[in-house]
Amino acid sequence: MYATLPPLLTSCADEMENMEFIYPREWNNLFLPTDLDVTPGQLIFELVHRQRKAKVFWQIDDQYLGETTGIHQMVVRPKPGWQTLHVTDQQGNNLVRQLFVAGKPLESKELFPE
Repeated sequence: MYATLPPLLTSCADEMENMEFIYPREWNNLFLPTDLDVTPGQLIFELVHRQRKAKVFWQIDDQYLGETTGIHQMVVRPKPGWQTLHVTDQQGNNLVRQLFVAGKPLESKELFPE
């Protein structure tokens, strides 16, 4: 059985982050895979939050992706190129991550040459 952690000292609270990205890491170049039917694949972004029941709202550039609670994973199909990923929790804490999505949709003739 696990014991709960004691509360943080008030002097430490300002130095602690409430959430952190697991994936993507800072300045990652991400490869967008192509499925066998030539459709662009998906990426799974993930973060952790200190509060178990926190709501996190996800956005890439100006496109709202959705919200998560508990396990913070978001399945996305971003456009190739530079993207800015924004996440904000219900208390207004936010994280911003710049990332480059590499890849382009392949033509079927590129996947299956004659």
